[in-house]
Amino acid sequence: NLLQNIQQLYKSILGYQQSFFFFFQAEDGIRDFCLSRGLGDVYKRQPIDPAFSRIGESFYEYLPKVVINGLKSSWKIEAKKMTKIRGFKTPFVPQNKMIWLLLSDLFLFPLTMYLIFGLSGLIHFLFIAAIGVIYLESVNYIEHYGLERKKIGHDEWEKVDIRHSWNAPHRISNYILLKLQRHSDHHENAYKPYQILCSYEQSPQLPSGYTVMILLSFVPKVWFKVMNPRALSYKKYEKIIPEEDVASQEECKKFIRTLSALIVPIVLLGYIY
Repeated sequence: NLLQNIQQLYKSILGYQQSFFFFFQAEDGIRDFCLSRGLGDVYKRQPIDPAFSRIGESFYEYLPKVVINGLKSSWKIEAKKMTKIRGFKTPFVPQNKMIWLLLSDLFLFPLTMYLIFGLSGLIHFLFIAAIGVIYLESVNYIEHYGLERKKIGHDEWEKVDIRHSWNAPHRISNYILLKLQRHSDHHENAYKPYQILCSYEQSPQLPSGYTVMILLSFVPKVWFKVMNPRALSYKKYEKIIPEEDVASQEECKKFIRTLSALIVPIVLLGYIY
């Protein structure tokens, strides 16, 4: 979503789509961005969506599930497109985008890094790619944690609206992330460019901005303490009851103080030594 926002910004400035960003989709590019915005917009956080994060599911359980199952589902989507829509007898044809994306991400880019920068360069490249995937999927994890559409019939789900994504109205992180935190409006009104995305009081609200919530998701015990009561409250009442709102915000502040107490000495030691 952030890459989409950046593309829209460049398009408005330069007047054309920046194909350059095609090469920076990484894992989510295969699973989500290039293939018709992928599973997130196909399933829209139904329980069958590999990118759906359930209440009580830690980020470390979610990460391998979303990467592996996301790739499998993307292959199925593209294979169906090749055989049933494009009319090919087999999905193993040059027009299959998944083949080229897998070849480039798994072989071409790593081989290029190795040939140009050697083994050290390859290791650094893989490390940076892994960090990118982790941060990307942590955003997916927090955006829809515990929120799902209700099933209203056989293979039929309620319409996607502003209730199915967590929002964060915090100004600084919204400016930094090009209003990525106004995620509910993005899903209900996908045609909107990032500049005019709105924040709705009826949408479920995170107790802090993405910068804090991403770090919080890496500590499951604290994450569950903050988010489980909040998610259950919204699921039951379609609002965050005041007691849960105050409690989760206090837990976030406590987490920030603890994190600051750990980071400051490390930074100071880095300057000294």
